[in-house]
Amino acid sequence: MSEFKPLISIIIPVYNGSNYMREAIDSALAQTYKNFEVIVVNDGSRDNGKTLEIAKSYGDQIRLIDKQNGGVATALNTGIQAMNGEYFSWLSHDDVYPADKLSKQIEFLEVLPEKDTILFGDFTIINESSDYMGTISTKNIDTRNMTFELYASQCIHGCTLLVPKKVFQTTGLFRTDLPTTQDYDLWLRASLSFPFHYLPGIFTHSRQHAEQGSRTMKHRQEVLEFYLNNLKHISPSWLEERYKEDEITEKYAILLKKFSNTELWQVFCAVLKQAQHHLTFKKTSNAVWFVIRAWITFYAGAIVGAIKRMIPLPIKNIFRRNLNAPRQNAGNKPASLDFINIYKKNIFGSKESRSGSGSTMEQTAHIRAILPDLFREFGIKSLLDVPCGDFNWMQHVDLSGVHYIGGDIVPQLIEKNNQAFSTQNIEFRLLNIITDDLPMSDVILCRDCLVHLKFEDGLKAIQNFKRSGAKYLLTTTFTDREQNEDLFGIWRTLNLQKAPYNLPVPIKIINEKCTEGRNQYTDKSLGLWSLKDI
Repeated sequence: MSEFKPLISIIIPVYNGSNYMREAIDSALAQTYKNFEVIVVNDGSRDNGKTLEIAKSYGDQIRLIDKQNGGVATALNTGIQAMNGEYFSWLSHDDVYPADKLSKQIEFLEVLPEKDTILFGDFTIINESSDYMGTISTKNIDTRNMTFELYASQCIHGCTLLVPKKVFQTTGLFRTDLPTTQDYDLWLRASLSFPFHYLPGIFTHSRQHAEQGSRTMKHRQEVLEFYLNNLKHISPSWLEERYKEDEITEKYAILLKKFSNTELWQVFCAVLKQAQHHLTFKKTSNAVWFVIRAWITFYAGAIVGAIKRMIPLPIKNIFRRNLNAPRQNAGNKPASLDFINIYKKNIFGSKESRSGSGSTMEQTAHIRAILPDLFREFGIKSLLDVPCGDFNWMQHVDLSGVHYIGGDIVPQLIEKNNQAFSTQNIEFRLLNIITDDLPMSDVILCRDCLVHLKFEDGLKAIQNFKRSGAKYLLTTTFTDREQNEDLFGIWRTLNLQKAPYNLPVPIKIINEKCTEGRNQYTDKSLGLWSLKDI
């Protein structure tokens, strides 16, 4: 049997991309899977030749196509028409591929009977400076009913995909009249004829910046049209083929909740009309009550939204501020990452915890059972947990006889935690582990934090821990890693016994029994160090 090594065409559409394009091209050329071609389509850039100069500097490592400006869809279509590969992989000029993006996908396809399958996966968010902002997981998407998922959530990232060329031959190319939604239009059309499959892992680093086209009024109008034009694919007959009757009602409820805002009221009405007709036709007993609840939800949302818009910002800030927490000042800003934005937008993407998938009940089951014994063994009477996150898992740890202080840099999170969980022995404070004076404690728990900080900031944090007067530091370390890399736009593992941290052998190691990333991080542990030995 011959080895499966199809040619893959990486297509990079670009317009005025001198700011980020070199990083994108470098990541494409660095793929560990070697049977690929890189096609850069210059969409009539108007930056005095800067974009073309960068592209031409790569010589015959890439194929360069220079065309008149027509938008990203026209650039993608130009690349597709010129590609020699059997599979298409889109890379935006401002995004970055992990080095193993293609190799992981081809390894999976090699054992998959249906080779005309569209693969997708998770992605990270990076900012203008390539700083890591969070991870978006797409593992909970129901790929058996991909059309509904694409319509209801729009949660996959086009640059994580690997698309068979046959998809374009069957479905057609990107619509050139949709400047910002051309990708979801095509994925939804493709889902009508081709299977999608989720592959665990990070498949692109997606950059968020102010110049993106999706941040415009035109985009909002396109989104409205996308929903109105594609509702026909989520027809009652389509739903009946795939779901039980109670599940169909649930799907309609999901859509109505999604569209219960004034900007999408036309879609809300269209979905409700379809749902009402279906439920009435099926003589569902709760049809009338379903419709009434839908309208109550819609008008309640509209009224609350209108009231919020009427309240002056100074008044809002009075209610938002936690009067028991110190005010945030310039010194309380994160060194590299915008954790406030990560919290507000749930960029980590976990449905259970805004602190991310590592803070779920599943991933903390072992340490929740072990920590009380650790506290008793080392006589721990006071605990500083930084960052405490949303207290999702720690609230289930037996803290009997322990004074707990949870610290975090997000004001809204601290306020919410104090309202929900504070007791005589549990409190939350606004704290920056790098710059603030930390309260004294027996042990500082710093889980899943240093992995998000650059070396410089991580070392400063450890020095600040020592200054606090705490006895012990309990923090995340990956014991099997041979070397550490500084943060460059992505989360990474750290072995704290390696440079530049060079911590001594820990007093105790607690393996977390981590199962994330298809068991890629089985060495993830909490290491306990005496701070006087660091």
